[in-house]
Amino acid sequence: MKFPRLFALIATQVTLLAFSQGVPSLESARALFLSGKLKEASDMYAALTVVRPNLEEAHLRLVRTDIIGGNVAGAAQAAHQALSDLPNSASAWAAAGDVKFRLSRFTEATASYNHALQLNPNSARAIYGIGRVDQLASMNKTAQTLFQKAYRLAPSDPDIALARAYVMDSPAAVADALTEYLKLPDLRTPAEIEVVQAQIAEARYMGDRQCHVPGAPSAVAISLRQISRSGPEIDSLVGGIGATANGIPVAINNSKPKSFRLLTQSPTVTITRAFAKELRLPRIDGSSSDSKAYTVFADKIRISNIELSNCAVTVADTPFLGAADGSIGLPLLSDFLITLDLRKSSLRLEPLPASGGSTNSKFVDAAVSADKKDFMRVLKQGSSLLIPTKVDNGMESLFTLSLENPFTFVSSSLPSKNLTGGNPTDLNPDLYACTINCAVLKFGQLEVRAAAIPTTMNPAGATIETGGVLGLNAIRGLTLVLDYRDGLIRFIR
Repeated sequence: MKFPRLFALIATQVTLLAFSQGVPSLESARALFLSGKLKEASDMYAALTVVRPNLEEAHLRLVRTDIIGGNVAGAAQAAHQALSDLPNSASAWAAAGDVKFRLSRFTEATASYNHALQLNPNSARAIYGIGRVDQLASMNKTAQTLFQKAYRLAPSDPDIALARAYVMDSPAAVADALTEYLKLPDLRTPAEIEVVQAQIAEARYMGDRQCHVPGAPSAVAISLRQISRSGPEIDSLVGGIGATANGIPVAINNSKPKSFRLLTQSPTVTITRAFAKELRLPRIDGSSSDSKAYTVFADKIRISNIELSNCAVTVADTPFLGAADGSIGLPLLSDFLITLDLRKSSLRLEPLPASGGSTNSKFVDAAVSADKKDFMRVLKQGSSLLIPTKVDNGMESLFTLSLENPFTFVSSSLPSKNLTGGNPTDLNPDLYACTINCAVLKFGQLEVRAAAIPTTMNPAGATIETGGVLGLNAIRGLTLVLDYRDGLIRFIR
């Protein structure tokens, strides 16, 4: 029997449900998908795979629809059935790899992609999938090459077109590629379209200019400032714990140094509207509305004696800035080895040597030099470092390193005998003392005991599976040595 008895019954029910939406067809299901009716589109694609099990495109679209809709279990079942019906389909194997990637099972994902390439060396989805794994591992030059190759093979695939757009060599080329991407039919919310259109406008303004550190800067040591997280929104969030944040003095153009919050996840500079009004910087995002965040252009951004040239700057009044005039993300300083001593409140920046013959950290492959043998290789999603972490000696999962978050969060799906729920305000009196909701967190060579808040992680639209967030309360007594370019980190007690 092709299906187990229960699955056959479910498949019949799905088929009847899909017929209630209209006669199942790829076109009808695609129309449902493009209108945002993901559940209905999934049902119709599933019905097509039952009545026409050899219809490869129905299987592939079902997997992608379920991944986008956050139905990861359904995507896994759909991928399994696709391989059962089409065991020699390279596309089915690539789709199975996409499910493994979403589940953060990257070794298994790579194996599926490689099997797809054995069946078809020109499988664009498999090439794209391996590129995504390489990108997580900071193999940026390799990922760029693979995305470009995949695009040549499948220029109408929106996932591939978007990935390729973001790895173009210049802002002008990024703008052209994003413009082509928006011409492809795909499910996009108005907000997503607005973001891409703003990125196109910014990239066109930048042209061939890129935010970079000119010349050969020397190492610099900076004392951290403690910045108040003032405001009722912040008070309700932190409830008195983490009432100050780490910051550094930053000057923009010819301004005096201002207090900027230091972030570990953002690759951007953000300033308040008041500071933007003082600076009178040219706007570059193509919009005239001040009701939302917008983008301006800065000739130079100075951090002590280090200068960044030609940078886009976001303008927004966000509650988390508190008393700061802005924020700056450490990923923006990926040309430096960053030593952040949270006990002594100090930051040291040392220029990294050129890698792969290039000083542009955006498109080089990661390398571990002999002097970094004590560092831990970590994955990097966008600009966030993902730290392999165990909770109470359980299964290892990926935690996002977040200096900007005073709390540590753990996915409620991870078993732990000590985590009983609650919210930050409830836990605040004992958060740092760790007398309630304490978890033993193991990452790198360290083991720390910190209060952790169970929460729901990995919403629909998540790219990969993560297990939690390593917040300031778990790392505040440590020194962090960060190499964003090569995806390396060292924790020192």
